[in-house]
Amino acid sequence: MVANDESLLRTRLYDWHVDHGARMVPFAGWSMPVQYPTGVSREHVATRTRAGLFDICHMGRFRMTGPNACETLAQELTNDARGLEIGRAHYTLLANDQGGAVDDAYLYRLADEEFLLVVNASNRSKDWARLHDACIARAVRCTDETDRLGMLALQGPHAES
Repeated sequence: MVANDESLLRTRLYDWHVDHGARMVPFAGWSMPVQYPTGVSREHVATRTRAGLFDICHMGRFRMTGPNACETLAQELTNDARGLEIGRAHYTLLANDQGGAVDDAYLYRLADEEFLLVVNASNRSKDWARLHDACIARAVRCTDETDRLGMLALQGPHAES
């Protein structure tokens, strides 16, 4: 079954998913694979015991660069970006003005003054509005890379090897 509603966005891997028999479903405005012919149980066991590869192109990706990027992210996120080493990532929350969570996210430090924040697809617009405003106020270059940059997640105990 293919979620082929023309109003749904498609990741760069959409055709590959369909060609491999994925059941496509609407998710946060995207047509996303939910299961392959091998079944969910087999996929789950493979990922838990070895490794699984996931298309996460639907998630929002925001790049922040410039001398004030780190300080801006330290103010907007619950984990301190200043302690994040280049080439590393950490799980964090985008905070609201009361200290609560707007969204959870992953922050990657690409270079000394360059970061990539990956946010949930369903919250992309509101996360962008909040971060973009904070970046503009602090002279940080902020770009939405979601449509330009694809992304895969490799998970499981053998993912690194």
